[in-house]
Amino acid sequence: MTTGAVKVAIGELLENSGLRPRRLEIAVCGGGGNNRVYKLDADGCKLIAKWYFSDAADHRDRLGAE
Repeated sequence: MTTGAVKVAIGELLENSGLRPRRLEIAVCGGGGNNRVYKLDADGCKLIAKWYFSDAADHRDRLGAE
């Protein structure tokens, strides 16, 4: 997922949650293997977002496993 696509996806998630920040800063956190973790600053509200790797041949529920 590209940086622009990540920002769009996170913006949509925030909006669907009722948050509509005027300023959104996203920083990639290190580690995570196949998954990606992002530190968010949405108008001073500190959040974490996690993107789970997916593959059509792998049907595991990665979020449920955590």
